[in-house]
Amino acid sequence: MKNLTLSATIIAASMLFSACDPQPPRKKPAAGGMREPAPEPVVETKPKKEKKEEEANPAEANPVIETPKPETKHVPPPTQNPEYGKKTEGKPGFIESPYSPGKLIDVRGLPPGTEIECPYTRRPLLVP
Repeated sequence: MKNLTLSATIIAASMLFSACDPQPPRKKPAAGGMREPAPEPVVETKPKKEKKEEEANPAEANPVIETPKPETKHVPPPTQNPEYGKKTEGKPGFIESPYSPGKLIDVRGLPPGTEIECPYTRRPLLVP
């Protein structure tokens, strides 16, 4: 009985002391995980003396920056007489484009000699 009373007293005392200990309130995180805005960049100004030098040499003050041109694929110009598509073995109704080899075009139901547009290069071709 003595042990039970002692343990109950210790538990009650620890609960009282922990309830009295003030803890600072926690800050809630901002909605959406937003961060603080970055500080604005500091803009340095040049003395007036250097501005006069820049005016004397405007080519050095404002260099021309050339942007690289994007690479383009070479597509031969359209011809007056469109080329014929190539028949494929084992796949009736499909032809291979003469302008983009290895790519098949569905021509089922089209009679031979019909002029169609290659869906890959937008150039005209004839159904064989």
